[in-house]
Amino acid sequence: MPFYGAVLATKELAETGGTRPVPSELVTRANVPAFLARVLSLPMNCKCKPFLIANGERPYSELRGCGVRTCRVTAALNEVNPAADGCKWSQSFAELDIESRRCFSDAARLLGISGPDLDLQYDHMLLIHTGPEGSDQVMPAQAGHGDYLFGVQMCINLSPGPITSTVVYSGELPPLANYDPNSVRDVKCWLWETLQRTPAKLDGSGKSFTLLPGEALIFLGPIIHWAPKIPALTTRFMGFRTASMPGVQAHEPDKQMLAWSLAVEMEAVERAMDLAKAYTLRGLLPWTNWPSGSSMHKQVKDWVKKERDAYLRVMEASRDEQQATLAVDRRQPQR
Repeated sequence: MPFYGAVLATKELAETGGTRPVPSELVTRANVPAFLARVLSLPMNCKCKPFLIANGERPYSELRGCGVRTCRVTAALNEVNPAADGCKWSQSFAELDIESRRCFSDAARLLGISGPDLDLQYDHMLLIHTGPEGSDQVMPAQAGHGDYLFGVQMCINLSPGPITSTVVYSGELPPLANYDPNSVRDVKCWLWETLQRTPAKLDGSGKSFTLLPGEALIFLGPIIHWAPKIPALTTRFMGFRTASMPGVQAHEPDKQMLAWSLAVEMEAVERAMDLAKAYTLRGLLPWTNWPSGSSMHKQVKDWVKKERDAYLRVMEASRDEQQATLAVDRRQPQR
C-alpha cells in the first residue's frame, strides 16, 4: 500500500495522460461565491455559524447541510441558482460532486490505490471561503500541518479565476524505514520530526501551483501542507474533500496535526512554547486548538500574550500607514 504522494489535476497535465480536472463550466455553473454569500445573508432566526479551522480562522460549510450551519445551507441549496438556467443550487452542486469524485478516484489510481482500496469512504465536499470580500485584512498563511494519517484529500479551485494552490512541503523527510507507516503513533512521530522545524525552514521548502477553476491538488497520506497567505481585498474559494482508507477512522475536518499540538503529544513542552510563539508572530492563534476554558487553552494563551500584543501593534501601525498612503494618493492630480 502506498503511503505518501501528491498529483495535480490540470488541463495541461490531462493532455499527457494525467488526471482530468473538473470542467470549468461546472465550477461557473455552481456559482460558489454567490451561494456562500446567500448562505451568510439568509435572514433566519437560528444559531447557525460556520465551522472553523482554527489554524488561520478559515470557515467552511458542509454541502450535506448538517452540523453547525444546518438550516442556512439547506435553505440555500433549495433556492434557484441564478447561473444555472432556473435549476436549484442542489442540482448544480450534485453535478459538481459527481465530477469531483471522478477526478478524485482517477488521482487515487495514479497515487497507487487500486482494487478494493478504491472503495474509499467518501466524505461530503466542504466549501472553504477565505479572504472576506472587501476586507483590508491580509489573512496569514496557515501553519504547516497534516490532516490525514491514512487517506486521500483534494483541494480544488472553485473560484471564478486562477488562484494559488495549497502549499505542499517538498523538502527533506525522515526515512520511513525508522517508522511503522501503519502505526498512528509512529506516523505522528514521523510528522513531528519535520513539523518541529522553524516556520521559516518549512516555508523555504514549500511549493505551490497556479490552479485554474476546476483544477485540483490531490494527495495521499499525512503530507505536510498549508493554505497560503491571502492578500487584502482578495477572495478565494476552495472545495475540500477527503476519503479515508477502508477500516480506518474518517477525517475530522476541524482537527489538524500542528506543530505546537504535536509538541504537547511528544511531551516537548519547551518546544511547544517556542512554536506557539513563532506562529503567533505570524498572526495565528495557537491556543484555539484547545477548548475555551481548558488548562491548555489558558496556558498557551498566557505563553504567547506578549508576542500576540506585539503582532497586533505592528498590524495596526501597518494599516494606519496604508490608509495614510491612500489618502495622499487620492490628493494627487490625475494625469
